[in-house]
Amino acid sequence: MTRRFEDWVDVEGLTPVERAKLERLHNVLLEVGPPAELPHDLSTPALPAQVIEFPTWRRRRGALGLVAVAAVVAASFVGGFFVGNSNNGLATSEVVAFHGGPNAFASLRVGKPDAVGNNPMVLTVSGLPTLQHGYYELFTVRNGKPSFPCTGFRMTGDKMSVHFSVPYALDPGTKLVIMAVQRGGAKWPGRMVMQSV
Repeated sequence: MTRRFEDWVDVEGLTPVERAKLERLHNVLLEVGPPAELPHDLSTPALPAQVIEFPTWRRRRGALGLVAVAAVVAASFVGGFFVGNSNNGLATSEVVAFHGGPNAFASLRVGKPDAVGNNPMVLTVSGLPTLQHGYYELFTVRNGKPSFPCTGFRMTGDKMSVHFSVPYALDPGTKLVIMAVQRGGAKWPGRMVMQSV
């Protein structure tokens, strides 16, 4: 086997500086020599080989589903945090995050009650599509179903905010949903597109 630098490296187009660096590296490799032989006790395993059975696709589907759900919930929290942390001039006492599709986020900033007991709120939503013949409505949930409507809104871009107030307190842990309400014979109150986390 040849040890000449030119036999190993195409020197055409190299600057003198590049060639000098590569030649120094070539000489160092020649000085170091080939790697040492693997010792015999490492080349044969001390224990018999073990077969590790990997989970089948059916077992992994459940795990993949859990990972996907966890990712959507985490993205909802992060998205809700960023969407909800735009101040909008409201002294906030609570922020409620919502999750929906992978690109849909919402947050509800709940303000302190005013002098007569109205509770100001700011709902910020991003990622919902514009509905041609409908709108979105925020509801509180009672007995697992939408009950009190809080506010309605339309999406005209990717992100929007609605300022409103309600005459009742929003207790901690109150479940909320955003429903897509279609006009023209669709069953009230529509289909759920987001729910509070």
